[in-house]
Amino acid sequence: MANSTEKQLERALEIIAMQSAVIEQLNARIAELERQLGQNSNNSSKPPSSDGFKKKPKSLRKTGGKTGGQPGHKGHKLKMTDTPDEIVVHEVCQCKNCHASLKDEPVLDYESRQVFDLPPSRLWATEHQAQIKACPNCLKRSRASFPEGVTVQAQYGLGVKALLAYWNVGQFISFERCAEMFYDLTGHTISEGTVAHALALTAHSVAPYEQQIREGLLDSPVNHADESGLRVGKKLWWLHVVSNGKLTYYHPHPNRGRKAIDAAGLLPRYKGVLVTDFWKSYLNLDSEHAFCCAHLLRECQGIIDNHGGAWAAAMQTLLRETWHLTKQRREKDQGFSPEELSDINQRYKTIVTAGFEQLNAVLKPSVKTVSKNLLLRFDKYHNEILRFACDPLVPFDNNLAERDIRMVKTKAKVSGAFRTDEGVKQFATIRGFISTVRKQGCRILDAISQVLAGEFQFACAE
Repeated sequence: MANSTEKQLERALEIIAMQSAVIEQLNARIAELERQLGQNSNNSSKPPSSDGFKKKPKSLRKTGGKTGGQPGHKGHKLKMTDTPDEIVVHEVCQCKNCHASLKDEPVLDYESRQVFDLPPSRLWATEHQAQIKACPNCLKRSRASFPEGVTVQAQYGLGVKALLAYWNVGQFISFERCAEMFYDLTGHTISEGTVAHALALTAHSVAPYEQQIREGLLDSPVNHADESGLRVGKKLWWLHVVSNGKLTYYHPHPNRGRKAIDAAGLLPRYKGVLVTDFWKSYLNLDSEHAFCCAHLLRECQGIIDNHGGAWAAAMQTLLRETWHLTKQRREKDQGFSPEELSDINQRYKTIVTAGFEQLNAVLKPSVKTVSKNLLLRFDKYHNEILRFACDPLVPFDNNLAERDIRMVKTKAKVSGAFRTDEGVKQFATIRGFISTVRKQGCRILDAISQVLAGEFQFACAE
């Protein structure tokens, strides 16, 4: 009887232990699901578009307290020109006081006002006539050569092709709507094939400049990198970007990881500082690394929202205060003293140590959670995260690359997926050129026109 009771007790204890393990797993699962439901663009890497129609989350940015132009911002307004294209004189024929005639009176002065407008849109047709002459000696007829590129009886010029490339790649207007806009502006009908031909010609003309961009990025002391998914046909591709304040290079590839990076052939050769968002494929590169602290602020906010981690709030405060002080020093062309850097690093280590103590008090050392994984990352990449405080060329975030990627993502939202592999490659080549030209303060349409004519040059130095 005693043996039977002992066996039942042992069995009951086994069941309780099993139930406790299941409950622990379920609690962890519930916590993870609640964390996922609580994610938004404010406390994770999710884009703002994923927030849907829910109330916009509170921004991590601190308000300046003033809407519109901020103090120090230079205003812009339309100014009169010294060389107007047309002058219209308005005569005064009668005195506005006594109504006497002023037709024969001399003009004492003028008051001028200018109206800036666009002329009516129409195609400008240039006819090339090649002379044909007969030789007085051999009586054979000879014809003058047409300009390069003039190959058929009627064709669109480089200006039209530049405009179509600018609309589609610069402003993300679809092939169909490019054709519609062209008809509305000029009264001439073009096919989507004409748009495709303009893009192919532009991509071919831009290709040599893309190589210059790549070489310029290799010489840059600091670059940014990011990647984002896009649809090509029915397949998921990835668009990779490497950029800085002057240059932008895009590389589309079916793979997100190291295979795509190696195929582009740029980052494996780069030895400067690369700013990224912790994507693991970048970590094995030979470059120096700096990490986006804006991402870390959001991830800390996620820990605060879902787990109440005091260490995450302390880390947010440290990163914000350090960046604020860094900006003040940079405005004066100064940096932190060795003592100040030592203090910042010590505060950082103290927060990480306190975080581990908080987690170890409630979790087994072997248990991994989102909070613990983030803390492990802070611990492992201490120098890379705080590199912005030590190197005056390193920014606080990776926003530059994110902006370069975000603009291309707009293309998919406005015009839909890319139809072919070749199409997305042409788009990436042209878009990298457009982004680079815009960063260097050039007019995009003029630059594309000059590229097609073989007359464009830009500086590749940062």
